[in-house]
Amino acid sequence: MNLSVRIFIWFWFSVLLVAVVTFAWARSDFGSPVSLTKEQEAFVSNQVERLQAYGEKRKGHQVLPMFERRSGRQGGANWWLYEHRTERFLNKRLPPELEDQVTEILAYDEPVLFRAGPRWVIGPVHANWMGGGRTLFIGLSHKMTRNLHWQQLIRNTPFLLAGILLVLAIMSYLVARQIARPLESIRHTAEQIANGDFKATVEARLLNRKDEIGSLSRTTSKMGLAIDNALEAHKRLLSDVSHELRSPLTRLSLANTLMTKRQGSTPENVRIEREVAELNGMIEQLLSLSRMQLSAEKEREPVDIRAVLMHCIADAEFSYPKLTLELNEACCGNSQTWATGREELFGSAVQNVLNNAARYCQQHIQVNLSEQEKHWCIRFEDDGPGVPEEELDKIFVPFYRPEFARQRDKGGTGLGLAIVEQAIQFHGGHVMAAHSPLGGLSIIMELPKAEPASG
Repeated sequence: MNLSVRIFIWFWFSVLLVAVVTFAWARSDFGSPVSLTKEQEAFVSNQVERLQAYGEKRKGHQVLPMFERRSGRQGGANWWLYEHRTERFLNKRLPPELEDQVTEILAYDEPVLFRAGPRWVIGPVHANWMGGGRTLFIGLSHKMTRNLHWQQLIRNTPFLLAGILLVLAIMSYLVARQIARPLESIRHTAEQIANGDFKATVEARLLNRKDEIGSLSRTTSKMGLAIDNALEAHKRLLSDVSHELRSPLTRLSLANTLMTKRQGSTPENVRIEREVAELNGMIEQLLSLSRMQLSAEKEREPVDIRAVLMHCIADAEFSYPKLTLELNEACCGNSQTWATGREELFGSAVQNVLNNAARYCQQHIQVNLSEQEKHWCIRFEDDGPGVPEEELDKIFVPFYRPEFARQRDKGGTGLGLAIVEQAIQFHGGHVMAAHSPLGGLSIIMELPKAEPASG
């Protein structure tokens, strides 16, 4: 059943349920005697004072005609006088429901409000000023009975009202849950896909639904699998193309070597050799990138971050003797700096960052290692020209190079930082770029902490 049809049915079922309960509730008899409110007590006092004032002027026996006139009055207050000696009302026009209930109501010592047919009546009011032995009953005016029935319903049936509200709340919750819980599950799956887990699928119970939510679940799962298949194909294509390019480049290099031996070294031969070397370096980087993308999760192992950093910095100092390289550690005590991944991949990432910094810096490269609550933070700072703000997020894209880095004398293929990003992601961390306090570029790596290697 479609979700829209289901919501429509739930809505009208709730409306009809409330209408039926309200109709039955309104037609129920909730006229049982109840104590008077302050407003009703003031009304009774006012009526009694008027009767007393009228009786003092007309004498008691002359008041009875006025009772007869008031007993049939429409819209206003009505008066009925009951005589205990004869056990009957003195009025001729009398609601039969009042006559049926009089014995029960006379048992009350204080005036109460009760229902006599369509009328609301207050009594018994003892009329000693009428000579004793008589009781007054006062019918409320239309103005005072407005909404009184509903007030009595609420006053006499609070649990029924609470029950109706509870039923509505439960039904509303069930409808909301029918929509919110599946959408939350789909949102969680979409979040996994956004974080790179393209094989994440929605729960099976949602995939089997026949409504719009089921359709959305199936589409979300298919989308993740389609992206995963496309990326896998892209990674394998990158690896396959890199492998295939090596063979013709090897033949080209061999032919150039033979030509050099036969004809001697010429500027053209030197240029060909340099270009072949550059292409070989680019292919090697592409192969490294594809290997990291296709590496399995199970291939991870503990990696000592500090040891790898010191080894890479020592190599960089040997390769770039004119530069100043500095390692600053801000770790807690003698704590071991372990992460999870592969040592050669992490070393390759560090070496690429150092080579990139050495290519563009003027004199100084600084590496800072610090410990956070759940991860290690490594910052590579240089005093080079830096990267414009709008290009900081692009430098990790394969083959992208900032405008100033496109000069031939600077070298580079635009793959170094892409390899760095893939390597750090393989270690469960992330990498970002920022402006360095030294004036150049700052590359920041964050790697989750791990347990040290056993043995």
